[in-house]
Amino acid sequence: MTTSLVRFGLLLLGALALALVSFSAREAAAALRHAFVRPLSGAARRRAVCFWEAMARSFGSLGAFLAAVGFVTTLSHDEPFPSIGQRMAATIYGPVVQALALAVLCALAASRRADAAAADETHDGVSAAPRGWLGAGVGYALIAVLLAAAVLQPADRPGFRLVDWLLHAPAWLTVAGGALAAVLYRGGRRDGDAVTIGLGSAGTVCALLGLLHALHGFAGSSIMDVAGGLVFSFSACIATLVGLGALGLPREDRAVAEASSAPARLVWYGFPLVTLIVVTVAWLLVSTPMNQP
Repeated sequence: MTTSLVRFGLLLLGALALALVSFSAREAAAALRHAFVRPLSGAARRRAVCFWEAMARSFGSLGAFLAAVGFVTTLSHDEPFPSIGQRMAATIYGPVVQALALAVLCALAASRRADAAAADETHDGVSAAPRGWLGAGVGYALIAVLLAAAVLQPADRPGFRLVDWLLHAPAWLTVAGGALAAVLYRGGRRDGDAVTIGLGSAGTVCALLGLLHALHGFAGSSIMDVAGGLVFSFSACIATLVGLGALGLPREDRAVAEASSAPARLVWYGFPLVTLIVVTVAWLLVSTPMNQP
């Protein structure tokens, strides 16, 4: 029960961090009024919808992030296999269920209709409020705290330190290089959706390449190849999720709020699904006996 509350707290902490990075306090207050007090209309409603849609997307990404961290955390503990199986189900799918529930609530707030009686009050929260550097700084600090809390956990088993599995330098550099190449090829280097699409494309390719390497190692009964492929794939997923939360999506949120860019929804909701697929395949590989030649 305590572990579930901790994971739920981490979800809320991550959502708060991403909100501070992307939106100003005035925008958040207007969105809260739209959801809980009186629905807004006109441009004010569009900005509130942008906020709640971003929160729903953030919870999906955070659920995938915590599922990947929970998988490695479970393997790092020295427990008998049946206990590992029960713990794996809770640490992988527990955060996902919590995140989906919160995302649905945010989606309901985003779908709230405008108040017809307030149709003329478009001045309330219409203008794009400048993002305060203090709030953004606090948001980035919270992102750093969340990442540190995830990767600096102690490990009982040698070779299963989270910092080695989730901060694998070759994977992070490959994702960064691939994202940069995609942004340069696509053009529009200052657009938030260009960074988002670049990171999503590079992260997906790297995660799948790592999985292919792990599957090839499983077919050849090579534990080292399986572990190397999974480490690369997990680090690529974490690098992409962190890059999206810290760089791509905040810039895109500002552009969408100002009606100057189109959101890359395929990456918003697609890459967390890619991360969950990686975690599921990794769990199948770990739980399936390997035939030694």
